Amino acid sequence: MEQKQFYLDEKVSSEDDTVGGESKSSSSNGEITKSKVVFPSREDSYPIIGYIWSDEKYMKKTMSSSSSEFGNSQKEENKKIVYVVISVATGMHQDYHFLFAEYLVAYGMERNQPVIVLTYDYRGMGESRDGEKPTVNCTFFDWAKDYGGALDFVNFYHSDNYKGIPMEVSVVGNSIGAYLMMLTPKDVSPIVQRGFMLSAFNGYNGYINLFRNKDRFQHYLRTRMFFESVPLLTLLYGYFPSRTFWNAMEDLPTGVAKQWRHFGTLPEYMTDPKTNQVVLPSTVNHTTFLNWVFEDDVFTNQVSTEKFNCKFLYRCKEFYTEVIPRPLMKNKSPPKYLPIGHVGFFSKHTKNFSDLWSDASEFIIFGNFKRSTTKRYYPSPEIPMTRPSKL
Repeated sequence: MEQKQFYLDEKVSSEDDTVGGESKSSSSNGEITKSKVVFPSREDSYPIIGYIWSDEKYMKKTMSSSSSEFGNSQKEENKKIVYVVISVATGMHQDYHFLFAEYLVAYGMERNQPVIVLTYDYRGMGESRDGEKPTVNCTFFDWAKDYGGALDFVNFYHSDNYKGIPMEVSVVGNSIGAYLMMLTPKDVSPIVQRGFMLSAFNGYNGYINLFRNKDRFQHYLRTRMFFESVPLLTLLYGYFPSRTFWNAMEDLPTGVAKQWRHFGTLPEYMTDPKTNQVVLPSTVNHTTFLNWVFEDDVFTNQVSTEKFNCKFLYRCKEFYTEVIPRPLMKNKSPPKYLPIGHVGFFSKHTKNFSDLWSDASEFIIFGNFKRSTTKRYYPSPEIPMTRPSKL
């Protein structure tokens, strides 16, 4: 299988090379379908390509009021659908998340909870790219419009297919995908019950711990070279050739690359280009968040993680965080630690050799915390803030 060097430091392989409008896979509970959808982004109606993951036979059976498989109380409990919207990291394509999307649907079915998952590509990326290269003029804030369009889509999809049945939405975001949660549109924010963040941190260059170890120092040097090349390479190529030139993540739109570089020079990191004001969450008071950062992620450290987490204090329902140490791989002899890094949570190895996917699914679908070391950032000013464990 082709290996792609991703984020300059990590090797990532696509676990699902399936293409096309619809495909099917079998689980122990039924047949999960992957159906291609096109929906407009917020404000400018840019066409976004995504996939809906569900088991249609299971959904019809569970949602049917005539189903005799459940008692009345059980039927009422199951007449709620949990939608999961997955937003990718910068330079990622949605196909890297297909395996996890399928896993979430199957995990819900095994526990008699209907789950429907939406994966999608931001404009200029993956299947939402217009042409072979990402020449579209866009920034992270345009990607926020795409995220808003994804939330609109699941809302409309539910109204069209399951009107009258209660719904909940959980959003999953890796890196920039977590930042986009700050920009959840106000009119749909009440349905967003949970936000599961992966490797969410403040990317200001000044928070990089250069001298912690050799890997961190090398990462800093590579990252500086990567970002310093943005002005020249975008001028030459018309987009940022992060894959074509650097063999790193997928190629990026010029506006995204330039904004990413600029944010790294700002202690508050993400600011509104129109007002220069710091972007803070203002519409997520209904939402409980959980941020997982990983011990072997060279992008993050205690300071950068806390700087990100603090943006949510007093601005959401609840906020939890946890530093995930490298787990010992299951069924491996001799014992070996599982590498995860910045984006490795979605890999097949994480699914097969750890319990992280099941622990994450418990929170995403049910709001349960399976890990006893999770730290809480209290949103109430009367209660002191708990710091995350040391990285």
